[in-house]
Amino acid sequence: STDVPLDTIARIVFSEVVLPGAGKIYLRNAANGAEIRFFGISDPEVQLVDSVLSITVNNLPAATKIYITMDAGLLLDPSGNNYAGITSSAEWSFTTFSKLSQTISFMPTNNVVYGDADFEPNAAATSGLNVNYISSDESVATLVNGKIHIKKAGVVTITAFQGGDVNYKMATPVSQILTVNKRAVQLKLHSKSKIYGDQDPLLTFEADGLIAGDSLSGSPACDHNKNAGIYQVTNGSITGGDNYEIQQIIPAEFVIKPAKLIISTDNVTRTQGLPNPVFRFKYNGLKAGDLPSALTTEARAIVNAVANSPIGTYEIRITGASSANYEISYLNGTLSVVPSKESEIKVWQTNRRNIAVRIYSTSIQQSVVTIFNQAGQPLYRTRRQLQKGINSFNIPVHTSAPGIYILHVASENINEAQRFNVIQ
Repeated sequence: STDVPLDTIARIVFSEVVLPGAGKIYLRNAANGAEIRFFGISDPEVQLVDSVLSITVNNLPAATKIYITMDAGLLLDPSGNNYAGITSSAEWSFTTFSKLSQTISFMPTNNVVYGDADFEPNAAATSGLNVNYISSDESVATLVNGKIHIKKAGVVTITAFQGGDVNYKMATPVSQILTVNKRAVQLKLHSKSKIYGDQDPLLTFEADGLIAGDSLSGSPACDHNKNAGIYQVTNGSITGGDNYEIQQIIPAEFVIKPAKLIISTDNVTRTQGLPNPVFRFKYNGLKAGDLPSALTTEARAIVNAVANSPIGTYEIRITGASSANYEISYLNGTLSVVPSKESEIKVWQTNRRNIAVRIYSTSIQQSVVTIFNQAGQPLYRTRRQLQKGINSFNIPVHTSAPGIYILHVASENINEAQRFNVIQ
């Protein structure tokens, strides 16, 4: 027979019942007698039922004339006599059919981006058999469960192949170039701030569109001159690397805020009649190694007191300092103008009823104030607690006769008298 399938069952029917003996069955190529396959009478591929001998064979060569021979004694007749066997190439033969050709259609896949989900290559064989694939660079793309799995951006060749089966020849492989494009990301820079003179904070960013577990390398940058002001943050050394393309950058600002600077001066004391001293300033908050000379304009003091100003206290008002790097505030001081040692007490008549008394005390203390007439007789006495500094009060004299009187002050560190005149 001809056009026998490559997987088939060969049968021979005898004229009488046959029994199994011993020996082998051979399948040979009729073109050259080469052995293709052999079976023993007890092999599972061989079945003997009454007068029919069947042999199941698979994967026979296509378009090949095959003949079958059997050893003598392989079969027995019912009386136990040996069957003579088959030795002729013409007695039991057949020809297998030729395998069919097949082709593969494989369309290119476009617009593939790093991070895309696994996808079918969509190649098909005209035989309907399953198509397999191989990747030329598995660092770019590999095959997982028959689907293309993207691993990074790049270019790779995907080849589709079908190896054929018992009915079809192997198809000619078909290749397609697969370009995996970089994924677009949006870069968002973070705004930062600091106080002038402080250490720069760490510049940070975030990227929208990254695949889970991925990150961008590099860091933002800001070119500033360390002075207070507003500066732009740039993407610096941040790159998309092999798999990402930065298509949009959301800008950010780096703000250097002025530092707080407090300028103060000490409270000072001078004697009446002397010029004002040089007022010295203290600077609390200078940064970055700055000296007072680093200010745009330096501080100066204004005091409404001259050498002969009355004894008392005067504000030392600080003003004039300026700098873009500092938010400047002042703690003003006090100038105390004190009398000389000979003039700690001053007394004078303010009107017909009162005299004014002014006492300068260097501390808080109790005192006794007494008015004497010229004969030394005490006419008036009062106790006063003196505060540190200038103490002023009035004493009534409207009952006193016109004339010269003496006011005496006695305390822990004052023992002084002053004459005054009462005029009616």
